[in-house]
Amino acid sequence: MIITMQSFRGGVGKSSLTKNLALEIALQGKHISLVDLDISAPSLHLCFNSDPRENTFTINDFLLERCELSHVLKNPRKGLDFYPASLELDKLCSLLENGYNIARLTKAIQELDKKSDVVLIDNHSSITEEAMGVLLVSHKILLVTTPDLSSLEGIFLWRAILERLGINEEKILIILNKVFAARQDIQKIQAQLLQGAKKTADFIFFFSEEIALDGNNGQTPIHLKYPKSVFSQTIRDLANKILN
Repeated sequence: MIITMQSFRGGVGKSSLTKNLALEIALQGKHISLVDLDISAPSLHLCFNSDPRENTFTINDFLLERCELSHVLKNPRKGLDFYPASLELDKLCSLLENGYNIARLTKAIQELDKKSDVVLIDNHSSITEEAMGVLLVSHKILLVTTPDLSSLEGIFLWRAILERLGINEEKILIILNKVFAARQDIQKIQAQLLQGAKKTADFIFFFSEEIALDGNNGQTPIHLKYPKSVFSQTIRDLANKILN
């Protein structure tokens, strides 16, 4: 199963949700391949003690056709294969300026799918041909948004694009993240989503001040550090929904 995490812009918590979801799927005994395609702002390496500047190859090298995908593989945890992105400026600029071979990438993702129970992709936020190519081969698409209007409008746009691409609504889950339960009218937000995206949020992650002030800079996944938190329970519910 190929699952792609998608947002309209950065700062909505997409990568944080991705790494926590990946760990939960691995904890459930599934073999998961985690691919960081958020090439303009990679961050997944932080929680796996992997410095992409020290790797021989990264996902950027694969996209630049300097290596095969198997050369990028890291094994940070049992049952979890990780394909990190690079922080090297030259590689980033080359990809952003010239793009990459979408067919080669999607073929490699589909090959990973044959070897894994789940392929989880942290896609980059920009509306590009490359991002849409990944979405087209995905079995599930998780659209991540926060309650602010600019983020919601971005999800409305992605929802319209997916509809135009002919992607079945059953493949799409909307994730509402960083919700302040005491300050925000969830019913109003759900109504906005229903009007603009033709569906309400499937999962809601509430803001936790304790977790936000923890200061671990993403190095310890919330799901492992606070296993009894509401956040962690929602991650488990999300994983179960996807796997079942």
